[in-house]
Amino acid sequence: MFSEYCSGNLTLNRLKSLALRVIAVHLMLEQNNFLKTYQTLVNDYDLGQEQAFTITTRVYRGGGFTKDHLYLRGFIDIVTMAENGEPIEDSIGR
Repeated sequence: MFSEYCSGNLTLNRLKSLALRVIAVHLMLEQNNFLKTYQTLVNDYDLGQEQAFTITTRVYRGGGFTKDHLYLRGFIDIVTMAENGEPIEDSIGR
């Protein structure tokens, strides 16, 4: 994600897709109900049925898949570090 950001290739559509995955993770943790998560994405976030199903399936596979939330959190941390002039290499293993 950081490479996409630095190269100017992190599009608004890609960022929206990543954010919707984080929302789906939140819904999974809050509701633990596949159908409710899917319906919330369709009804509250105006996603098409296919996209909502794909995101919901991604999040619920294997009993719960929260890496998308972690990726976005890490991305925010790295961007903040870069903006503050902190060397990213120093954060490896934190």
